[in-house]
Amino acid sequence: MEQNITVNKAAQTIAFSAVSDKTYPATTTVPLTATATSGLTPTFSVVSGPATVSGATLTLTGTGTVVVSAGQAGNGNYLAAAPVDRSFTVTSSAVYSGTLEAENAVLQGAFVATSQTGYTGAGFADYANATGDYIQWTVTANTAGSAYLKFRYANGGTTNRPLELRVNGAVVSGPGLPFAPSGGWSTWVNQTVTVGLNAGSNTIRLSTIGTHGPNVDHLAYEILQSGTLEAEDAFLSGVTFSNYNAGYTGTGYGNYNNINTDYIEWTVNKANASQVNLKFRYANGYAENRPLKLTVNGTVVASGLAFNPTGSWTTWTTTSGINANLVSGENRIRLTATSVMGVNMDHLSFTSSPSANPVARIASQESPADQAVDQLRVSVFPNPASGRATLAISSPVNTALEIKLVNIMGRVVQMLQKQPEGQSAEMSISVQDLPPGLYSIQVKQGHRCTQTKLVVR
Repeated sequence: MEQNITVNKAAQTIAFSAVSDKTYPATTTVPLTATATSGLTPTFSVVSGPATVSGATLTLTGTGTVVVSAGQAGNGNYLAAAPVDRSFTVTSSAVYSGTLEAENAVLQGAFVATSQTGYTGAGFADYANATGDYIQWTVTANTAGSAYLKFRYANGGTTNRPLELRVNGAVVSGPGLPFAPSGGWSTWVNQTVTVGLNAGSNTIRLSTIGTHGPNVDHLAYEILQSGTLEAEDAFLSGVTFSNYNAGYTGTGYGNYNNINTDYIEWTVNKANASQVNLKFRYANGYAENRPLKLTVNGTVVASGLAFNPTGSWTTWTTTSGINANLVSGENRIRLTATSVMGVNMDHLSFTSSPSANPVARIASQESPADQAVDQLRVSVFPNPASGRATLAISSPVNTALEIKLVNIMGRVVQMLQKQPEGQSAEMSISVQDLPPGLYSIQVKQGHRCTQTKLVVR
């Protein structure tokens, strides 16, 4: 007698160790640990967020929420395991400003004194010789760029006492950085200058060059933040993602479709409050100006910012800069269509100007953790998804959330509402009836808004 026996593949499950929150760029790589009950080796993939993965090593590329998935495809003996996701938050470890006391710097010839009042710290530096003495500080910059230096000093004499300023060994002050009389040896004033710094460690040296220098109290510095934010990664309301016209940066651009209501909103996180210069790269193939309303944190900066014709939709240009004041932490920069159709928007670039009083501001600077408190964050998993996806939302308040699922043409295919019961919430979204493709999940809560991308397969 013959008997058929069917041997089914065994099931397997994955244990994926949780990943704690990180700071960037203090941390750039994160080891991932997961095991499968089958003994087979799990594989990792990044679902969303600023990170890449190679093998079991995750490399961070910025700040935000990172979702990582561990899976195991199975073999001749085991079924594929259900993937397990882990999410964590990456905040900035960058230091953009500080105060360095002269008495703690490297002193050659100059010496620490306390004979005059009004200094900060434990004293000040007094130059002993007219030539060859120097004070040297070390400033660490997270990225290469411009920095605003403010030297606090007192000159009780009646004439200028110039010093040679060197940055990383190169003279940047011409014949000498002036240190004019301050009105008394206990009257402290500031001399300011903007210089270029390298990424990493930088030496700042003030040397005597023929006259006895002033008394130097400290160096306050502020690294001027700058960056470029692509339109396709911003929050798009009515505006659609497109890559039809060549010449854009990033993966595409934002295409305005409706008058008065469409807008693009970028989020700029600042380590400190300061004025920034905003520039927008765009293409306008129309024959006339297509102005947009610019608002920053809800305040109108320009009711009709000009976006003049560029000659064609593949000819891109950048607006002349416009200044705006940003706060410490999260800032919302929005361009809204007016009574005419908008342009194709490629990206926003911004450059900080020195704050009015970096020394006073440093004492009250918010930490990255404080800055993150008021942010609305969202992630989706699994991604890509079929059937259903889970939306994870972190919110600073418990007010209602408006959620839109928007296709690549800008059409809203689902609209949901969620009343969070705490600062973290999850909700299931059905995608089983949606055609495969790229979608945007847009979440709005009062003045806060954010978005993430979802691939449906």
